[in-house]
Amino acid sequence: MALDIGNNPDLGTKMEIAKHPAMAFALLLACGSAWAGPWDDFGPYMEFGAGRTRFDLEKSGLDNWTEVPADASSLDRGDTGFSLAFGYRLSPFVAIEAAYLDLGRTRYIIEDNGSTARLDLGSSGPAVSVIGSLPLNGTFSLEGRAGMYFSDVRIGMALLVGTMGALGAFEGETGGSDAGWMLGAGAVASFHDNWSMRVGYDYFDGKAAGLKHPVLGTELDSRAGRWSLNLRYAF
Repeated sequence: MALDIGNNPDLGTKMEIAKHPAMAFALLLACGSAWAGPWDDFGPYMEFGAGRTRFDLEKSGLDNWTEVPADASSLDRGDTGFSLAFGYRLSPFVAIEAAYLDLGRTRYIIEDNGSTARLDLGSSGPAVSVIGSLPLNGTFSLEGRAGMYFSDVRIGMALLVGTMGALGAFEGETGGSDAGWMLGAGAVASFHDNWSMRVGYDYFDGKAAGLKHPVLGTELDSRAGRWSLNLRYAF
């Protein structure tokens, strides 16, 4: 005997009600597969990065600090820096990370009366941060981070008296450790099940605790910002 659903409104209504949850579940599965990347992103990862660092030192401030005329000095504030990080993603939205950073160095040169003095300031050390992520779709997400940077600030000094140091030369190094905050923001693109790429900007606070002005007692500023490109592998 054949069923005529059209002539059985109660049975037709029940089948429609039963059909709607199945359709909703199928739609949920389809949406879940589209977000499989960020929503299923848990566990440890490793990241290697390289980028361009720019230190906040100002030439005019260094000229005043060293008490030399402006036309006798030059300052190169940029350098290439590297980083290696290990992190753990607790959820699609939160991760914790520990990293070692080498921000590079900045160089200040004084040339006067045939003599040259050089001051190099470099910054490196570990950092810990908490990362917040906002998945946009299955491929792209936005990130923000905040943490602490424990810098080892190294200051190298060299003095050449006379042309090419013919009358004498002096070299020395000092430095100190400092802890400062760090903030960053970036965007992440996934291009494989385990691989992704992050482009970001990070800012690091700090002081060159090992070098003070002999009269004023002020310390050199070692704050720096860095644009970087980072390759990430999720285990």
